[in-house]
Order: sequence, then structure tokens, then C-alpha cells
Amino acid sequence: MGVLIMYDTNIENIGKNIKYFRHTRNMSIESLGKAINKSKATIARYENSEIIPDIITILEICNVFNIDFNDICQKSVHTIEGQNIKNPFNSNKMYLYYISKNGIVISSIEITESNNTHYVLMKNGLTNNKYKQEYTGVLESNYNTAFFCLTNSVTNPRT
Repeated sequence: MGVLIMYDTNIENIGKNIKYFRHTRNMSIESLGKAINKSKATIARYENSEIIPDIITILEICNVFNIDFNDICQKSVHTIEGQNIKNPFNSNKMYLYYISKNGIVISSIEITESNNTHYVLMKNGLTNNKYKQEYTGVLESNYNTAFFCLTNSVTNPRT
């Protein structure tokens, strides 16, 4: 049995959530519209589930209300009988390379599985088997998308 975590993208629920948070903040449709550079009519259409806001607009609304994306598009957990969600990558260890002002930065990502959960350890700023930051978290994936949810767990170099 696999577990699939999904965001609620039902247009009616998104509209209701926007309206709920606007009301709890005692904010008018017009003031929300001004805050995110949308017309009063557009905000009303979001709330009445006539149109769905794009992802950037949802994030702007979250910023105005000081809420998380999950508050607008709530997560739900679904179990999938007879199907395990697998690591979508061909390896349990990957390396990332990016350029910063100090040169090339190397990071590693290690994925381990336990109880149908993929745990992730990211070591950032690798040099001579030492790293500057460590991040831990989980890998979430479904049939076409994978993402890492990481938090900074160590700020001092380790060996």
C-alpha cells in the first residue's frame, strides 16, 4: 500500500478558503485586490469559484494573509492499495552543482526508505569530505512530480 499526498485543487474549496481568510482579516474585496494588484471583480470571481487563481496569485494572497499555501490548497493523504510510491530517481544518491560568487558549490542528496516514506539528507557545500550545511526532510512524489521538503538541521561544518 502506498501513500499519496495531494493538494486540494477544487475551485470551490479554494474560493471558499480565500473568502474565509479575507473575512477573518476584516479585509474588503477591494483592499485584497489592491494588495495583489487585481480588480475587485477578479477577487469576487475567485471567491465565487468562477475562475481559479494561478499559483503566483495564490502565493501573493498567502503573503497578504500571512498564511501558508496549505491553508488555501489544503493537503490530503490518500492510500493507494496495491501500489507503492517509489523513489522516481535511478539512484539513492545524487549530486548537485551550482555556481555562487565563490565558485562552484557541490551538494549531495541521499535518499533512504523506511515504512513507505523516503527520507532525505542533503549536505550542502561539500569540500574535502566536509560540508557547510545539512538539511533533512522527505521526498514526496506521485506519477509525474517529485519534490523535496527540507529543513536546515545543522549550521556548523561536519566531517
